[in-house]
Amino acid sequence: SDGFAICNSVNATVTDCFARSGDDLFEIKTLGGPDDAAADNVVFSSCTAWASKARCFGIIAETDRPISNITFRDCYVIYRDSTWDNDFLGSLMVYCESSRHSTTIDNILFENIEIYCDRGRAINVKMEDEKAAPTHVTNVTFRNVRYTSEMNNLLYSPSGDYVQEIILENVTANGTLLTPETHQELFWNMKGNGVITVAENRD
Repeated sequence: SDGFAICNSVNATVTDCFARSGDDLFEIKTLGGPDDAAADNVVFSSCTAWASKARCFGIIAETDRPISNITFRDCYVIYRDSTWDNDFLGSLMVYCESSRHSTTIDNILFENIEIYCDRGRAINVKMEDEKAAPTHVTNVTFRNVRYTSEMNNLLYSPSGDYVQEIILENVTANGTLLTPETHQELFWNMKGNGVITVAENRD
């Protein structure tokens, strides 16, 4: 009972939509298929999520083929109170599991996002299974994101350079602007070799 699951698709747009469902809401997956069954150039814009079961926006779970150039822009989370497993739940996600083929996730943008209330983690970037085929995650940007959440964000990458860079630009957490000095200690639970870069904040 997912909301909008865009799977193995290119040049797709989802706009001006609302979702409240029994599972994930606005998501990208690559569910196997031929080697060229990638997801590329997909835009979610002006969408609103209310999640009481799972996750709101992002790359979620099945990532067997390349995923690139995915944008979530001008979107809102009204409320997310799903907390049954905070290791792989959140409002904004890059979550990789069930990968049977080594692949890549690149150029993912979350821009102009407002999360009014998350009872768990607002942001979760995670490689789930060290035994799965490696998925290399690069160029994930959170720009102009404001959120209220009850838990720290999570960045989890097993041994190896799987999650290579997370970029934060104008990200405000519970009323506090994230800075190079505060973002790791106050707002992230981290494991592995992922790198977080806080870009120059702009008015």
